[in-house]
Amino acid sequence: MAKSESVKLMLQNENVDISHLTFAVADLNQADGWDEAMKGIDYVLHVASPLGGNNHEDPTLIPTAKNGVVNVISAAIRAGMQKVVMTSSETPNYPDKKNPNPSVNEDFWTDMNNKWISNYQKSKIIAERTAWDLIHKQSRTKLVTILPGAILGRTWPGEGAAPIRSLRCC
Repeated sequence: MAKSESVKLMLQNENVDISHLTFAVADLNQADGWDEAMKGIDYVLHVASPLGGNNHEDPTLIPTAKNGVVNVISAAIRAGMQKVVMTSSETPNYPDKKNPNPSVNEDFWTDMNNKWISNYQKSKIIAERTAWDLIHKQSRTKLVTILPGAILGRTWPGEGAAPIRSLRCC
């Protein structure tokens, strides 16, 4: 079963109206396809990012995460999207383990030189900073980032919970 059919079935089982649901295929590392995917919509949920599996030091995680943000958010801006909601991670807002009383708020960013962070974590920091840089260069499209501390439960398809640690907005 194709992923799109699996999503439709899952939503139908929850009595969600899918009569206007459509799917588009695009690659995070390629600009092609994103402009077409943005046609006729007002909001974007950007939830795609490489996870690294068992190799959180994979160096390809960083450019793929950054390219994904550049391609998705740039296309959303060109399309005049009202808002992008991006799933980030608590990593961009993670204090050094040595600091017993960190002052962490929406203005705090993880130090990229922190020896405790992996390439996966660096990919999340770079992706979120890139998203905010793109958004701040224009005035129409707004951005909200969700920074879950962990995503628990079954992966695809299934139920899971994502406890939200914090949000960055606008």
